[in-house]
Amino acid sequence: MLREMLSPKELEIFEVLVNELKELNKKVPIIVEGSHDIKVLRDLGIAGTIIKLNNGMSLLRFSEYIADNYGEVILLLDWDSKGKELTSKISALLEEQGIVCHLEFINTLKKIVPHIRTVESLIL
Repeated sequence: MLREMLSPKELEIFEVLVNELKELNKKVPIIVEGSHDIKVLRDLGIAGTIIKLNNGMSLLRFSEYIADNYGEVILLLDWDSKGKELTSKISALLEEQGIVCHLEFINTLKKIVPHIRTVESLIL
């Protein structure tokens, strides 16, 4: 469990991060890789729109769908090698279409939980 892996300070930072994510997600959708990621975020109390990237669409078609429906998104893909590559590709496609991509949550998670590399591992 994540709670046991974090120092009290890291846990405090994580909880602040989750609260900030909850607040921004009231207006901005979160993009994750798969269904397990959605479940973990829901378990953390995140109630806004969450969109699964792995839904059968090509990255180009997915980015067009996002551009047609949203002006900004929170990218919360895994930070393993595959997730980093996906984040790079999808953020480039979205930014080309004028979509604001929030990456600060991934970047903070990389710092406070470097031993974890997936969203689905964020179970408290």
